[in-house]
Amino acid sequence: MRVFVLDKNLKPLNLIHPARARELLQKGRAKVYRSYPFTIVLQVI
Repeated sequence: MRVFVLDKNLKPLNLIHPARARELLQKGRAKVYRSYPFTIVLQVI
């Protein structure tokens, strides 16, 4: 399973491992954009 990632302009980036997504969310560097399929948006680049 992989997590979809969008940049702050909502352009798609590479898929990442769920552990990396969890780390970004905990550090506040990303926010959940959609639950299904699970997608996050990067806040800072």
